[in-house]
Amino acid sequence: MADPEGTCDYVARKEDPSNWHGDDPDDWLLDNHQHRRGLEQEVWECPHESLDGEEYCAFHTSPEDMPDDVDEGERFVEVVNEVSAVDNEEAARRHKEFVGATFGAFDIENETLDAGDEHPIRLDHATFAHGLNAENAVFEHDVLARQARFETGEEEVIAELGWISFRHAEFREGTVSFWGAEFGEGTVSFADSEFGEGEVSFWGAEFGRGKVSFSDATFGGSNVVFSRAAFGEGRVSFNSAEFGGGRITFNNAEFGEGVVSFVGSEFGEGRVLFDSATFGEGMVLFDTAAFGEGRISFEGATVAAPLSFLNTRFDVASSVVLTDVNFRDDVAFGFGIGAVPAGNADKNVYEHSLDFSGATFRRALEFRGGVDSTTRIEQSDQEEQQFDFVFAGDVDFSDVTFQDGIDFSNTRFPSDAKFTDATLEGADFEHADVTGTENISTASFDGTNLTGANFSRAELAGASFERARLNRAELLWANLAGAKLYGALLGDARINRETDFWLDGDDNRRDPDGSPVPVRVLRRVKMAFRDQEPYCSYDPRYRGSDGSVSLEKAGEVYGTLENLARNNSLPGLASECFLGRKDVQLRKYWRDGETMMTVRSFVPTLVARYGESPARVLGTGAVTVLAFGLVYYAFGLVEHANSGYEATLFESLYFSGLTFTTLGYGDFAPVNQWGQVLAVFETSIGVVLLAILVFVFGRRATR
Repeated sequence: MADPEGTCDYVARKEDPSNWHGDDPDDWLLDNHQHRRGLEQEVWECPHESLDGEEYCAFHTSPEDMPDDVDEGERFVEVVNEVSAVDNEEAARRHKEFVGATFGAFDIENETLDAGDEHPIRLDHATFAHGLNAENAVFEHDVLARQARFETGEEEVIAELGWISFRHAEFREGTVSFWGAEFGEGTVSFADSEFGEGEVSFWGAEFGRGKVSFSDATFGGSNVVFSRAAFGEGRVSFNSAEFGGGRITFNNAEFGEGVVSFVGSEFGEGRVLFDSATFGEGMVLFDTAAFGEGRISFEGATVAAPLSFLNTRFDVASSVVLTDVNFRDDVAFGFGIGAVPAGNADKNVYEHSLDFSGATFRRALEFRGGVDSTTRIEQSDQEEQQFDFVFAGDVDFSDVTFQDGIDFSNTRFPSDAKFTDATLEGADFEHADVTGTENISTASFDGTNLTGANFSRAELAGASFERARLNRAELLWANLAGAKLYGALLGDARINRETDFWLDGDDNRRDPDGSPVPVRVLRRVKMAFRDQEPYCSYDPRYRGSDGSVSLEKAGEVYGTLENLARNNSLPGLASECFLGRKDVQLRKYWRDGETMMTVRSFVPTLVARYGESPARVLGTGAVTVLAFGLVYYAFGLVEHANSGYEATLFESLYFSGLTFTTLGYGDFAPVNQWGQVLAVFETSIGVVLLAILVFVFGRRATR
């Protein structure tokens, strides 16, 4: 029975979820302790008038028991708008509360809901049993339909009101919240709707198998939330939607089997977050979308279908973060008109930061510019004409896995690009450049799996490949001058004579370090005559090693490159690496105070450059002959064998040469025992040096 005042008898109690369409008391939304916009109530009583002769109002009467002459949508509009005539502020607020309401066929098409106050329309825990039609409706208040349930209706009414439609609706003021709402299996459409400046929240909302459309919708607020929303099997469309300058979040959202499309959407200046979102088997399209200067993040997301950013536009200050994303299908990035600042004619230059760290690509990732990537375009910077794609902002591919390889051919990366611990097996870097606009790179490939990668003709000067796996890599014509290769595995890698490992002789990073002046002068003389003196970035003999000098690392790198050169039949490079390794070893002996080993290592390099320089052997022999000849002449130790006259300077040098070569014609002889001792000593030196000379020529001939 109705109460004496004709007020509805419906009461919702937190501890009785069954009475407000809930499952758990913790889902109660009017308790202000856990949810914003609560009423600090655990018991809510309906304020509306009951139906004539009934216990409940039109909003809490079961649709099956609703009189035929009562239109729930019409009654709803009347109750909301009549509040403007209520003087009592509390009554005005209460009359717009419809907690736990049960609606049947709900139609408010073309209606305007305006009570002339600021109190929200509350539909918390309400149920719409036969769909909802709010097309072209105008809401002048906050709309709170949190944990509301929307059903598609019975078979006979599906064609009429079997979907949820807010097409062309206007939410002019404040918050619009469908927090935790459950939408049925039919179509849900907010297409062409306009949201005001308040928060729009679909946090935790659940959508069924039907299509979900926000196409051409306008979001004017600073916060749009779809976090933890679950979409069903139907297509999800935000095509040409316009978002304001605030935060747009789809964190932990779950998308089903249908296509997810943001084609042509404009995201404003705020952050766009899809962190930990899960995308199903449908394609994910951001083609021709426009992002502002905020952060675009897919950190920790799982993408099972192809992902496309073709002809997407980004603001200069924006960044794209795809950290720890699991991509199971194709991913295409194409940045066309608008992808670069106004006035930049190069449509293949991406100016923004990209963070792919930790992502897994099970299928190919493709980067394309605003024109066909096979077509070279005119660019203002002639040095960039060779590149089909240019990354001008920060790029991070750390710990990325490309299971099907990746094509980075004809691509320029910034000098500080990161590929640390990535899996780039079979990657194609042909004609790539990781030096940016500089001539030296700080890019990191440390720990990266580059097995079978193609770096032919790539610019890699200064890049770090420490602990990288470059087995079977193609390094033909590649520039690796000054690259850090400590711990790199180069088994079966291919190089040729044009593969460059050493810096040019006039490079300022090859200037000698703080060694003694005579040593520095000697090195400068050597550089003047030999541009390709062995050099690696760990070698302490030269500057430019950015503090990472290490004799042990330098020796290991020279040894690795020596083996690589031998395996590729490059004796010249093998010789250079051998000399670098021996020089470093000599410095190590000196550093460690190993006097005997220092001497044993210094003498071979002084005399024969460790068996690599016949010229040095010949030079040592010439110096020996000259020195002994001068001694013979200065001390009068040689005379004519027949006349006993003292030999002239020329004759002393002549005698020294004959003695060194062990010819001994007998026309000159030592004067005394000192001369005899010196002659024997010189003969011994000559025998040894001649044997070394034969060894050196033989060593070079057998390569």
